Amino acid sequence: MSALDAVAYRRAATTIARWCEWYTRDLDPSVAKARRDEVESDLHEHGVYAEELGISPNSLSRAMLTRLVLGAVQDLSWRRRQIRQAATRPEIARNRLSAGGLPVLAYTLAVMLLVWGGFVTIRIGVSLGRGEWWYGSDLPVTVLVSALSCGLGLMLMTRARTRSMGALWLMIAVYGLVRYGGKALVYSSATYSHLAFTVPGWDLGNRGVVIGLVMLFLAMAIWWWPSRPDPRLAIVQTSSV
Repeated sequence: MSALDAVAYRRAATTIARWCEWYTRDLDPSVAKARRDEVESDLHEHGVYAEELGISPNSLSRAMLTRLVLGAVQDLSWRRRQIRQAATRPEIARNRLSAGGLPVLAYTLAVMLLVWGGFVTIRIGVSLGRGEWWYGSDLPVTVLVSALSCGLGLMLMTRARTRSMGALWLMIAVYGLVRYGGKALVYSSATYSHLAFTVPGWDLGNRGVVIGLVMLFLAMAIWWWPSRPDPRLAIVQTSSV
């Protein structure tokens, strides 16, 4: 049986076709069709080449799905370029405002988060020095590691090539500093402890801040994700099954 007629190949090709249909949705019909035709032709050539080399249908299917995963970011980058090219002037203006405003907000919040981490760390240190800390060592270590992660993330964000990774580091720091930092202040600050136990919805607000900051830094990590050459080279070196 030909590799192109095998069930494994057809299933993989269908999965890739559905992905292509999804990320070309709402685009200009001619552009979307050209992209789908390009992908279909590429998959056919991949199958023919694999058949010539004697690659099994299962190995071919795995290679095709691997290409799908490796090329997902490139596909989304291609979609974004198409949307930008088709955007009207008002849309371009809004995109520029968004591109400029959100990074400034992200940098500002990152600095504020680092300051907060420093404050909490110092407050814990004071409590430990006075012998007032009784909760245990796990919480101070978590806060300290989170503060260091925040500093590292902010440093990575200062460089264009690493700012996406910096935003991902800040996602880790947010939970440690806001959630566990607040918990640490409950045991080291009478004022914070009073607010935490008397203000309605204080814990819910803390969780909301964590979720909001994590979503923001995740959005910035995706926005800043570097564009790379299409990694969809024919992966047909896998051994036959």
